[in-house]
Amino acid sequence: MSNFEIFEAYQRLLKNEQLSTPLVAILALTEMIEQSRAGTMFQLVKELKDGAGELNSKSPNSISLNAGCELFIEFITLFPHASASFEDLKKELIRQGRQYAEEALTYRAKIAELAFDFIKDDSVILTHSYSRVVMQTLLMAHKRKRISVFVTEARPRGLGIKTAEELQAVGIPCSVVLDSAVAYAIEKVDFVLVGSEAVVESGGLINAVGSNQMAIIAKAANKPFYALAESYKFHRLFPLSQYDLPTQKTHLLSFTQPRQPGTNPTDSESAKITQEQIAQNNPDVDYTRSRAKTAIAVTDGPQDRFLYELARGVEFLFRLGTSLKLPSPALFTAATWFHRFYLRYSMPEFHRQDVAASCIFLATKTEECGRKLRDVAKVYHSKAMGIDVMDIPSDSKDVDALQADILLVEEYLLEALCFDLTVESPHAHLVDLFSVAPDDTIVQDYAWTIAHDSYRTPLCILFKPQIIAAACYILAQCIVDGSNSLSLDARISNSAPSASLPTPPRIASSPDVSRLAVEYFAFNERDLCTLGDALSILLEFYSAQDETAYPYLASVVSIRPPSSISSIRRGFYTSFTQEGAGSHRHPVTTISERTPSSSHGGNTPIADTLV
Repeated sequence: MSNFEIFEAYQRLLKNEQLSTPLVAILALTEMIEQSRAGTMFQLVKELKDGAGELNSKSPNSISLNAGCELFIEFITLFPHASASFEDLKKELIRQGRQYAEEALTYRAKIAELAFDFIKDDSVILTHSYSRVVMQTLLMAHKRKRISVFVTEARPRGLGIKTAEELQAVGIPCSVVLDSAVAYAIEKVDFVLVGSEAVVESGGLINAVGSNQMAIIAKAANKPFYALAESYKFHRLFPLSQYDLPTQKTHLLSFTQPRQPGTNPTDSESAKITQEQIAQNNPDVDYTRSRAKTAIAVTDGPQDRFLYELARGVEFLFRLGTSLKLPSPALFTAATWFHRFYLRYSMPEFHRQDVAASCIFLATKTEECGRKLRDVAKVYHSKAMGIDVMDIPSDSKDVDALQADILLVEEYLLEALCFDLTVESPHAHLVDLFSVAPDDTIVQDYAWTIAHDSYRTPLCILFKPQIIAAACYILAQCIVDGSNSLSLDARISNSAPSASLPTPPRIASSPDVSRLAVEYFAFNERDLCTLGDALSILLEFYSAQDETAYPYLASVVSIRPPSSISSIRRGFYTSFTQEGAGSHRHPVTTISERTPSSSHGGNTPIADTLV
């Protein structure tokens, strides 16, 4: 092992204000590889882990640092050893580490572009402390929109003052708010926007201390609370409370020793409480539970391409599960897990087909419809290669490799799910709704089909299953009613439209079929707004599909989106034939190659709904 001082390298790299802590950690470990005398991968990984441990022990706030170290060491461990010599392999690892850090610097700009559509003109925004990604987002918004910003002072470090000074320097109206005055100022803001130190496995947020109370106040005031996070800040932590964070020290919030009676505290300067003493006795970060946040924006690439790849992955999952003759609940469970997995990991890290196969294999165990691992791998191989299962040799090495891949990804899948395997499907709520609805099999078939299609979108991780079920049923009603259909606004309004003639006294009014789903699930005003978002996402999804794959597509895309959707939600889907699609790194898929498709009316088994 060399005499390389990793903490000195870390401190030197940290002086670059453009580099966040995880990237500094990755570059420091990269320099460690460059100076390492290790002759094997085992020795190199051990040195890197020791170096990460040294950084952790010497850093006052090691959470985001650990996220970068874990990410890079995991990359090193899984990197294919195809080089001619170990020295060549080390050179390639150094190149990859520096290239990743360079590419990661572009993530803030990508997040700023995504967040731009969330910011309306004349928005008043509340932010906290100092965040590079938030600053870049606000600066981009200022170039094309009018915004005003409240920023908390973020005592005792006072980083909010730095934020205010930089914003005022570029002409953004800004006012510093006392940390204790957030509740006073919250009614003046449109939404809260903060950065992040880390995003943990539960979906919770670790950020500068004070973020949690801001989220609680924002939730009480019904104000959106958004966090911006680069993907390298995802951390393998599962805190249950503030005191489960790695930064928790026993001396935090400790009581000072009482003075002896009769002493005069003004007689000694040492008796005065300083800002530094307050800072040392208080935490630097806190933990915000996922239910307190409205959303987290993360990007590694174009959103429309990512959503398209998600849809293709779900299609492959359905094909695989259907060939294995799995019951529908197992398929829906696996599809939900598939979406939850990619909340944590990216497509370049794990291929969608490997993840789909692992979701299917795990679902066969939890849904009590067990299938042998070998059978899952053989069907996977047949679908991926387009060959018949019967033509695959019993001792196929390819199947052996796929078995290993499925088991490996299953470990990551369980971690991504935090071992929370419970899934609630919108189909179960549709069945309940059908039991009280008029016996209209056409509407029910359409609703069932749209519910299948919903798994090709992120709806299952964005909304409650009751919201999705209602959205599917309402769209089905609109399709069947055709040009005579009520608007979506009328179907999801707070109250039913008034009739032209009042109902005579002592005569019960007839049930309003157009509002059956809304009234059955007893949605409140907030639920109705969420329902509008779900409907708009489904309409966006269908508008980006091909009519040859969806026979009922023309009826769906002719439906006018509801006006009650969230005004700060950007569009999810764009057509891949639109200008600008060529900027994607992947080849653009033609309309005829698009997937997935669905069966008309839901009368066909799922196997026939997929290409």
